[in-house]
Amino acid sequence: MVEIISSILEAEKKADGIIEIANEKAKKIRAEGDVQSEKIVSASIGVFKISRSKKLREAEKRAEAEYEKVLARENDRTAEFAAAAQNRIEDAATLIIKKVME
Repeated sequence: MVEIISSILEAEKKADGIIEIANEKAKKIRAEGDVQSEKIVSASIGVFKISRSKKLREAEKRAEAEYEKVLARENDRTAEFAAAAQNRIEDAATLIIKKVME
């Protein structure tokens, strides 16, 4: 009977030791997981910043190209208006000269 009780007590001590070891391992694993998690978050933030910066540069290039198109189109229209105005000025000047000469 004493042997059985001794065996049970010894088994409980081993179980307590196993539980203690498991708890220590769990703490280490959790600490390592926290460190890895922070590294992943930091890396993700870095990748996000680079990606965001790249997207902004691309958007600026597209906006600049669109601006250049609009500017060129409006410059062409302005040149057409200026040419039409010049023709009208010449016509008006000719008409005034005719009226003055009459």
